[in-house]
Amino acid sequence: RRYEVTGDADFRAIAEHFWNLVVSNHSFVIGGNSDREHFFPADQAERHLGPETAETCNTYNMLRLTTHLLEWDPQAVYGDFYERALYNQILPSQEPRRAMFTYFVSLKPGHFRTYSNPTNSFWCCVGTGMENHTKYGEAVYFHGADDLYVNLFIPSELTWKEKSLVLDQRTTYPNTGETELRFKSRPSGPVTLKVRCPTWAAAPLSFQING
Repeated sequence: RRYEVTGDADFRAIAEHFWNLVVSNHSFVIGGNSDREHFFPADQAERHLGPETAETCNTYNMLRLTTHLLEWDPQAVYGDFYERALYNQILPSQEPRRAMFTYFVSLKPGHFRTYSNPTNSFWCCVGTGMENHTKYGEAVYFHGADDLYVNLFIPSELTWKEKSLVLDQRTTYPNTGETELRFKSRPSGPVTLKVRCPTWAAAPLSFQING
């Protein structure tokens, strides 16, 4: 935000460097990072697969940072990380029956996941945990002046008021590798549609238009 407010390029460089450092050297396969809230040397990850890995607040903060980077420079690498962390840590960080939240996500083989409870366990990750699950629509779409970016494959409806455009996305991803983008209104001017090609795609994306 300091870069956005002041325009000082040093702060953008700091944010981008920190993102690359964390994602490339300190993140587990689920997108989370840290052991007991601390970073460790990048070549020692196998020593830190314990019960207190991948703090949920850390991933929450990394997704907030990733959103800013996507707005500055909409690269697929940012969308890939956002998707990985959202589906593999944030989505399962809420217990489905009682709606409680994780503090850490254990990566210890054969271990279990610990959730909060309504009266005795209220961690920082409970507060951000409540916020996490209100934000599934936050990074699905981005736009420039005339460019519309489809970043995530989540069932959703987009209204771009300035362009008089309404877009409906229908998908059962990750159960299938397909999504349908249905334009429900004609845009008021030319719009370039840009769809993220994820690194997990086994082959180049294929498109069908109007069936």
